[in-house]
Amino acid sequence: MTSSRTIKSSIVVLGASGYVGSHLVSKLAERGADVRCLVRRSSEPADMDFLRSCGARVFTGDLSSIDSATSPAFDGADMAVHLIGSIAPHKGENLQELHLRKTQHLIDECVAYQIPRVLLVSALGVSDQAKTKYHATKWQSEEALRSSQLQHLIARPSLIVGRQVGQRDSKLVSRYCQLILNRPTVPLIEGGTNKIQPVFIGDLAEALTNLIASGEFNGRAIELGGPEVVTMHQFVEMLMKVLGVDKPLSNVPALAARLAAFFCQFTQEVPLVTTDQVTLATTDNICRENRLEQLLGRRCTPLSQALTVYASQSSGL
Repeated sequence: MTSSRTIKSSIVVLGASGYVGSHLVSKLAERGADVRCLVRRSSEPADMDFLRSCGARVFTGDLSSIDSATSPAFDGADMAVHLIGSIAPHKGENLQELHLRKTQHLIDECVAYQIPRVLLVSALGVSDQAKTKYHATKWQSEEALRSSQLQHLIARPSLIVGRQVGQRDSKLVSRYCQLILNRPTVPLIEGGTNKIQPVFIGDLAEALTNLIASGEFNGRAIELGGPEVVTMHQFVEMLMKVLGVDKPLSNVPALAARLAAFFCQFTQEVPLVTTDQVTLATTDNICRENRLEQLLGRRCTPLSQALTVYASQSSGL
């Protein structure tokens, strides 16, 4: 599937100020969509300014308490895109609240405002046998949507890399850039032997836009990954090459990483590493059926090309 058709829908985007949100809003606006963004009151002014610069309308508020100030985001919309989620939430935030409850609130608002279609961006690896709270609560949010009467699609992207617009970036990649530039060695949990399938943010945003333009909200869960499967060790080596740095990689046993994660989650406002991330770092996470190229109608962006943006950013990281 490939499409450059104009999108005439009025679309409310939840989580629009984030990494995926900023890229997707930009693509949707380019294609003519009427984009309304509901963002948290604590969102960075620069992120909201960027969304407005794309032509989107921005509303600040919370899904759990829609009021007269935020209701115009939903009023008259014919579709919602749900991007809210995090694997390393702020201290005091609950993954079930962040994923399942937010989805339930969105379903309620879509019913109340007669919004018939929802695109939920979930995560690769989500299943009913999830090994992490992150994936388990993502699965619960998918189930809530499947149990609703709404037309829907679910997208499950892999690790997202690169940047085209805005100021947001992949938290994991930014963290590794910091480690590469500032540490004598770069730590990898269990040596980074787990396999991943990174996807370029530009390809992902285009694929999601094409999904929306297709109008085929048939309840599918679609996996979206990049063109290459690499180990985390290989990925970090590629990132070091882009940054022009050559440093040794050190092995961190999973038990030591898990203890550090407990400490981070207990003491840090945004944990440097979580126990879920440790589990994922010891687990392969690759597509069983990658639909990215079909949605793009072209070849995916190679990983080496997707990472080149970090070369110009290295001095500022």
